[in-house]
Amino acid sequence: MANKLPQKKIDEMWTAWQEKQTLYNVRAKCKVSYPTISRYRKLERWDERLAKIREKTIQKVDAKQVNHNAKYVKIANAVINVFAQSLLGYTEEKCSNCGIMVRVAIPRPDVSPADFDRMVRLIRLELGEVEKREERKIEVIYR
Repeated sequence: MANKLPQKKIDEMWTAWQEKQTLYNVRAKCKVSYPTISRYRKLERWDERLAKIREKTIQKVDAKQVNHNAKYVKIANAVINVFAQSLLGYTEEKCSNCGIMVRVAIPRPDVSPADFDRMVRLIRLELGEVEKREERKIEVIYR
């Protein structure tokens, strides 16, 4: 290439391209001609680079969301287990001294069936299951 730009100018153009993918934006910020911008866009493969960056970003965001969902599913499962045990009135635990399974009484917490239902729905939501609601048709008869 006869008129090679300094690397600093090329990096400046690439940064401007990442902000907004238009030749006009790059030209306004970097004071370089349209043909020069187009040439470096093809040469440096800006579109492909930007696509790879976006893909990596999406993967990181997805992984973070999976961890977030898993955390809330664990919490909801723990609440459901406590609720189920409170209905029984006891839990079975292994004695640390002798190793025998022992029933331990659990005081009934102020947990309602609605709380249990909310936890189940939360787990389904976090796992991506679509909630299906059945609408009941009520017929009103006038006399």
